[in-house]
Amino acid sequence: MINTGFRKYDIESNDFPITITASTDADKLPDLAPVAFLFQDVSSGAVTSQEETFQKGGAKEAKLTIKKPEMTCNIVFAIQVRFPASNPTDKPLKLEFLSNDNQKAKDEIPPENIPIVFGNYVMHSR
Repeated sequence: MINTGFRKYDIESNDFPITITASTDADKLPDLAPVAFLFQDVSSGAVTSQEETFQKGGAKEAKLTIKKPEMTCNIVFAIQVRFPASNPTDKPLKLEFLSNDNQKAKDEIPPENIPIVFGNYVMHSR
């Protein structure tokens, strides 16, 4: 096993909704699986889940929105990417996280020598 870890972000209630934009410089956007979000209530520890789907905005971009949860919580999720065999190795999936209060974070998920690649994320409530 190889531990690739989680990408970590701190979040506050005024950050929601958070929009994730996925884009590419390749000829077309790789396949993006629906994303299952786990919400852990910081007061009780109770966990709920919700699934969201990226909505395509053309051949090279898609967006997904994380709505404001009903409680203060930590959020865990993975973005599952299936790159086509023709995807150049130097053309990663680019991600931009944009909060409601206009804070931005960028990330990339590079293609690898396996068909499906994951980007793992945890958002800690502060």
